[in-house]
Amino acid sequence: MATQYAVTGEGVRPSHSPGLCPIVRAGDFLFLRGETGRDPVTKEIVSEDVQDQTRQILTNISAMLKAAGGTLQDIVSATVYLKDIADAKRMGEVWTEFFQDCKPGPARCTVGVGLAGITRVEIQCIAYLK
Repeated sequence: MATQYAVTGEGVRPSHSPGLCPIVRAGDFLFLRGETGRDPVTKEIVSEDVQDQTRQILTNISAMLKAAGGTLQDIVSATVYLKDIADAKRMGEVWTEFFQDCKPGPARCTVGVGLAGITRVEIQCIAYLK
């Protein structure tokens, strides 16, 4: 079994719930929690717009990966949870901004779910560090 440990550092916000980690490293894999569009300073959702939230999420994920020694190019799989599946196209436009240079891009699954409050999107991912 691979050694597992929580990744900490600049860009990694602590979990709101005891016993949960924002990033767990197991061997060469990083498992990132579901990230929402919260500003890391104010802790508030950046806006009610799915594109603004997606942009903030991917910025947060990039900072989390950097703390673990990785980049967005290391993401191999992502699950995108949308409050309204009709937002998939607009979310995808921002996704492309961040992953257009990643070859190949990560495998992605996008599903519609019930998200609380003004949260329109949540993204969870797995990265592999070479």
